[in-house]
Amino acid sequence: MHYVSKGNSGLGIKENLALGCRMCHFNLDHTPQRKQMLETFYQHLLSHYPYWNKDLVTYKKGRD
Repeated sequence: MHYVSKGNSGLGIKENLALGCRMCHFNLDHTPQRKQMLETFYQHLLSHYPYWNKDLVTYKKGRD
């Protein structure tokens, strides 16, 4: 699963990814549980990447 979806310019890098089952992936994309799931996802990413921020995982044209 991507924290910032590829459709929203999310990068395919480890800092933007977590492994989830089919049901979790569906729930993240299509249910009211999205907000809570994103918060849990965010906390998970911070626990593994203390430097993490949303800009790090979002494509920006011309960024080095």
